[in-house]
Amino acid sequence: MKNKLFGILILLFVVVISFSQEEGKDYRRYFSKDQFSFTFTATHWLQKEKVANPSVFSRGIDLQMMYPIIGNNSNVAFAVGFGFSSQNYYLKEYISFNNDSIWFTPIPDSINYKKYKLSTNYITIPVELRFRTNPRGLSRRSFKIYPGFRAGMLVNVHTKYLGKDFETDEKIKEKEYNLKHINRIDYGPTLRIGYGKFMVHGYYSLVNLFEENKGPELTPIEVGVNIILF
Repeated sequence: MKNKLFGILILLFVVVISFSQEEGKDYRRYFSKDQFSFTFTATHWLQKEKVANPSVFSRGIDLQMMYPIIGNNSNVAFAVGFGFSSQNYYLKEYISFNNDSIWFTPIPDSINYKKYKLSTNYITIPVELRFRTNPRGLSRRSFKIYPGFRAGMLVNVHTKYLGKDFETDEKIKEKEYNLKHINRIDYGPTLRIGYGKFMVHGYYSLVNLFEENKGPELTPIEVGVNIILF
């Protein structure tokens, strides 16, 4: 699974680099309308009952390749694309599960560990309405509001623990890939607001992280800084 994710990312960057090397009209045609962007995100979740609070240092990334299919040179446009989204939730609670449910267990204070995180990774399809003040000019001179929607399919989920073993007290590095009861589909509204090549990003999931009646009700959210590369 890791090799597939790596291959997808490499393919995405190869496409971008290949197009970026084009000159003249071809370059302006493909990369003048906010198509490829990179977002640094702070990740968290909302919960009805307090079961586990991710660290304030929980973080992720969003990569998007998009193209406006309507209104390319107007103040209002519609764009679609594809992308990759990754979230890393750093926790003080250990995730346990069986065939019926998934739950959190606090890591004892007596256990010395460096980090424990839950990582979720999605292939995404984003869509956006684009409102901008200067569509025909350089993108760095335009104020922009981009409300949208993102749907994602889970392609990898795992936990990673780095610290002392609970029983032997030996230092270990452990990954668990066989988590059950994680929702395979994620979707919700997005919003980007900014000027030029820098925008503020927000995302609110309409899907719980865990399957219904299988675990706590957790609603993923993101805020971040979006950088438009092309």
